[in-house]
Amino acid sequence: MFKVDKKATEPQWIKFDEDESVELLIRPLSLYYFQKLPSGDIQLSSDQFGKLFCQLLVDWKGIYESDDVLMPCTDENKLLVADHAQNIASFVISKASDLKGKIATIGEKASKN
Repeated sequence: MFKVDKKATEPQWIKFDEDESVELLIRPLSLYYFQKLPSGDIQLSSDQFGKLFCQLLVDWKGIYESDDVLMPCTDENKLLVADHAQNIASFVISKASDLKGKIATIGEKASKN
């Protein structure tokens, strides 16, 4: 049996491990995002990574431009965060990959759910 959980394909709010006042709305990683990569390309260029990161990170809470001004979650700002806070970028990619694993189940696992 093959089971696809449509709800699991939706972005989910996840608290950032290093600062729980920061929440990130993360979309599950999908092979769709890799279809446009050149065949056999193992490493993403910075442009490819930026596009992927912007697709996976949908929104955020708790990221500020200054002490009292929230930073809007635009693609430009996402790239700024990814460039200067690699720990957040790594967290987003890791969690997106974890979420991907919850979308489909095969065999015995699917029949138990």
